[in-house]
This record gives sequence, C-alpha cells and structure tokens, in this order.
Amino acid sequence: MVDRPVGVDPIQNGQRRWPPIIDGEEISNLKNRKSSEVDEDQWDRIRDTAATILCQCPNPNVANNVGRVTGLALGKVQSGKTLSYTALIALSVDNRYRITVVLAGTKNPLLEQNYMRLRNDLEATNRPSLVPFQNPLPQDGYVIQSVLQSGGHALIVVLKHRMHIDNVRGLLSTPELRQYPILVIDDEGDEA
Repeated sequence: MVDRPVGVDPIQNGQRRWPPIIDGEEISNLKNRKSSEVDEDQWDRIRDTAATILCQCPNPNVANNVGRVTGLALGKVQSGKTLSYTALIALSVDNRYRITVVLAGTKNPLLEQNYMRLRNDLEATNRPSLVPFQNPLPQDGYVIQSVLQSGGHALIVVLKHRMHIDNVRGLLSTPELRQYPILVIDDEGDEA
C-alpha cells in the first residue's frame, strides 16, 4: 500500500519553486515497471509528491544556481517511502541532477536491500546513462567522473557510517565532481 507522506517541509521564504519535468524518460520507465503494483491514482500521487519535493530543491538547469536546501518528508512504516524516493531519483535524472546520494541505513543488510531495490527499480544495470555505486572508494572518482562526462547520472548508495560518508564527501568535494548538481536522500533520517 502506498500512503501519502505525513509531511513535507514548506518552501523557505524567498526561495522560488521551479517547474520540474514530470513526464521524462526515467519517471515514465519507472511508472511502467511499477504498473502492476501501483494503480494510476496512486502513481499520480507518488509522482506529484516527488515533484513537489524536487521543485523545492535548487534548479539544476540554472547556471551558477548554487544553493543548499534541507527538506523533510515523513512516512509511516510500509507506506511506500522507498518507492517515493525512487520516483524522486527518477525525476531528478529527468531534470538534470547528475549525482544522487542515498544514505541507505546503518546496517549492511539494509544497505544491500536498498541498493538492489534501487538498481532493479531504476534498471540501473549495464546502462551508461544511470550507473549505481555502492560505498564508493576514493579511487572510484575517476569512474564517476567518466560517467558524468559522458552525460550519465551517478547513483551513489552508501552505508550511513562515518568512513563511508567521509569517502563520499571526499569524492564529491573534488574539483572534477563538485561542479555537478547533487541530490542527497537520507533514507534513515532518524538514525544519526
């Protein structure tokens, strides 16, 4: 069952919303893959909620649009949060975010489950346009840079552990990677 989110933080004063593309290739492919699990009305709510969240993030299509926005979306247990943020990732790809980082839990089994689900739901296997990385190491920076330079999207799924977060922070702060728009999703926001 997919439920509506309990809450989405309101847009900050002075921040402008932008109209994200909601019928792009990635979100359409995800909808087709999930059509047997989610009816049309549920899908529209999932997509619209993801678009509402994305339009509150900095617009990746505006030159020199540097900004940081923190938002919070809440959901009940087994309410469809993973599908909701998978839709958010698909929309972010369609709208030219180039890197998505998912903090996917504090335990390896949860990390592996989330990584496999994202990889499968987004069909991110053997696709140069959407390449998944699990707990990337500093030496993976060259591969990530190659993906981005060829117009692809890097999906980074990382264990919520200091060493892994430091590795990703180090990768993303290099001059080669910090120029790209990045979306960060914390799947376990209640786990500091």
